[in-house]
Amino acid sequence: MTFYSDWTIRIYHNFSTQFGRQLKEFLDNKEVNLCYVEPILKLHNIKPTVFPMSWRFLPLLDPLVDRFMSRDTDAELLDREIYAVSQWLTASNATFHAMRDHPWHCNIEMLGGNLYHFVLVLNHN
Repeated sequence: MTFYSDWTIRIYHNFSTQFGRQLKEFLDNKEVNLCYVEPILKLHNIKPTVFPMSWRFLPLLDPLVDRFMSRDTDAELLDREIYAVSQWLTASNATFHAMRDHPWHCNIEMLGGNLYHFVLVLNHN
């Protein structure tokens, strides 16, 4: 079964280590958009020291993005996630949606460990 087949996968990166460069070589041949963060941060006057886990929100700055979903790449894809995302996209007019994959993730504010969805209402004029 294929999940999210009509979505574009983007990885925001700063492949400056040897491992990072090897990973980039591997991913360059895949159907993945690699987005180098340094010029994006510079363009939007964001300090380059911004915490890398915050890069998951950079699609908010992209005028070509109408909606985006951010998820941890090490999290297993579950049918309940696919169903919940489908429900959110078709039956909800909510701009923001957060799903947590574990009961302990509900009591503290956290950036990782959640699945975030945004619908961006953009004025491209």
